[in-house]
Amino acid sequence: MDNEDPGEAVTSRGVADCDGVDMPETTQTASTAATPPTAHGWCAWHKGYSEGVRLIQAEDAGSGPGMPGLFACTPCRRIHRLVPLADRP
Repeated sequence: MDNEDPGEAVTSRGVADCDGVDMPETTQTASTAATPPTAHGWCAWHKGYSEGVRLIQAEDAGSGPGMPGLFACTPCRRIHRLVPLADRP
């Protein structure tokens, strides 16, 4: 055991990193892993910052720098029946 590599040591809590320090096997609990990520940004429909904005329409300017697109928050998506670009078939 004197020449044991700490990078291969397994502990009761998880695996040891290369310095021999215990590291947990997972960094997320079941409750945080189940919640979808949310983005904060500008809602183009109510023209204000909001939480949970999703991309509705990607704007392509052709050549040159691309336009970011149009994002909508959850209430505006419901009111205007908007379908996020990622959820379309």
